[in-house]
Formats: sequence, C-alpha cells, structure tokens
Amino acid sequence: MKSKARYTAGTPRSIPTGRIIVHNHVRPRGYPDVGYGQNGFRVWSDVHNAREHRVCRCGWAPHLSKHYQMTWAAKLYGDGSKFLSVRFRATRDRKLAVRS
Repeated sequence: MKSKARYTAGTPRSIPTGRIIVHNHVRPRGYPDVGYGQNGFRVWSDVHNAREHRVCRCGWAPHLSKHYQMTWAAKLYGDGSKFLSVRFRATRDRKLAVRS
C-alpha cells in the first residue's frame, strides 16, 4: 500500500479530517516538551491503518484528542506510557531530595 504520509511543518494544532497524527520513535532531551525536528523528532499526518499505527500515550501534544506511533516503534519502545512514568518519578524524586 502506498504511503499517504504528509509531514507537518511543526506541532499540529488540530487533526485534519480523515487523517491521524503520527510521530516517530525519537525521544529527545526534554520530551514531551520538544519542538518539531529537535534531534530527529518528526511528526506527520497519515490515513489510519491499524496494522501500521498504534495509539500512543506518551504525553506529547495533549491538546490533540489522540495521536499515534508506528506499530514497529511500539513493539521496540513501548507505547510511551512507561517513558512518562519514569520521567515523572525521576522529577518527583529530585524534588523530594531538594526538600530533605
């Protein structure tokens, strides 16, 4: 099947009708608060294909109802929720250490 991907010029504000928002597997320093293109982070819109795309829960672009990642990336790197929990735990532990 021919790809219908269209790279975006930045973080999309909304989801185009009939399309989904997808990002790659790159997680640069500061993720999920990163800009498009930072250390290889890329975003595009595509037509949904359940075999190729999987809902991502990494926390990037919370203003979108949902976004996706490539299925192969999800198998290698997880769905993003583990990344967030580790990040927030580390932040919490640093704050607790400062208070002590």
